[in-house]
Amino acid sequence: MTAPSVALTFTSDPEILEDVLTLQRLNLRKFLSPEESAAQGFLYVEHDPVTLKSICRSEPAVVALDGKRLAAYALCMTREHGHSVPELFDFFNLVDSLHVEGRALADHGFLVCGQVCVAKEYRGQGLMTSLYHKMSEHRSKYYYCVTEISSRNTRSLHAHSKVGFVPIREHRHADGESWQIVLWDWNKIN
Repeated sequence: MTAPSVALTFTSDPEILEDVLTLQRLNLRKFLSPEESAAQGFLYVEHDPVTLKSICRSEPAVVALDGKRLAAYALCMTREHGHSVPELFDFFNLVDSLHVEGRALADHGFLVCGQVCVAKEYRGQGLMTSLYHKMSEHRSKYYYCVTEISSRNTRSLHAHSKVGFVPIREHRHADGESWQIVLWDWNKIN
């Protein structure tokens, strides 16, 4: 499913995290035209280097490397970092109040995908699915993977649905934008 030269691994390597920040900046909605963000998807949160390193010390990021070149990444976040990224405060507060199959999500172990991004030249090769399947190696520690996606980011919503994520809650940020909280049940992976 992935490009033959791309290797998937977990990392907290500072040099690779610098590459994550570079790829992140290239795909932030605030730097993309409305047409490009609609067609290609976009990132909303810009991490600072100190916070990103702290997040990846707790749970290393999943990266796809083409040699030494970063092709894609997925950030793994625990509740511990839920209040270290201001744009995610509402999300983490809502997640703690949600129920799945009649039980509070907070009672289950869950991992949050803090962000996923595939470089333009690697899109359409199944890398996002591969990143998430690599991340699911954590299923011995966590029952679910949860993330939130802007309702405007239809490309990302569709890609997450293909992985196995299902919407569990829609909500609005303070700016009025609609967001979907989606969940992937790792107990249902064969």
